[in-house]
Amino acid sequence: LANIGPGAKEAVPTLIDRLRGDGRYSAQRSYRAAYALGKIGKPALPSLFKALEENDSRIRSGAAKALGWQESDANDTKQIVGKLILILSDDSSNVQDAAAQSLGAIGKPAVAPLVELLKSSNPDAQWNASYALGEIGSDAASAGLALLWLIESDTEAKIRSEAIHAVARI
Repeated sequence: LANIGPGAKEAVPTLIDRLRGDGRYSAQRSYRAAYALGKIGKPALPSLFKALEENDSRIRSGAAKALGWQESDANDTKQIVGKLILILSDDSSNVQDAAAQSLGAIGKPAVAPLVELLKSSNPDAQWNASYALGEIGSDAASAGLALLWLIESDTEAKIRSEAIHAVARI
């Protein structure tokens, strides 16, 4: 389905359900479904956005992963980044991790919103934003001063530590 791309749009509802990954080899099934959804592209976006609001954290996490594999135009990318930014402080750490990794994969279009998130009072959001900026690497160089500010001013060691790692990766 991933190789078929947008032509596999009829499979989107089934793939969304497969993000649950129930049964044997559940993590592999979920990963493969997320990858296929990402490669289906634009036709999967409405369903992926809706999946980010599901009660099941496995579905939210899978949808966040899938969004990192989307090859989108600038408008869709902006919308994707916005949705992923919102779930960086999800109740589930798996969802947070998936969103941070996807923002890292999206790269430069995610830098400015991530820098804004560094100013948040939510420690999970700050940590995940730092992680994602580090994943982006040199394309996130403009985040350097904001990360240095976080290193100097934040009271939580885990946030300062991740900001230091991000600066090193950038």
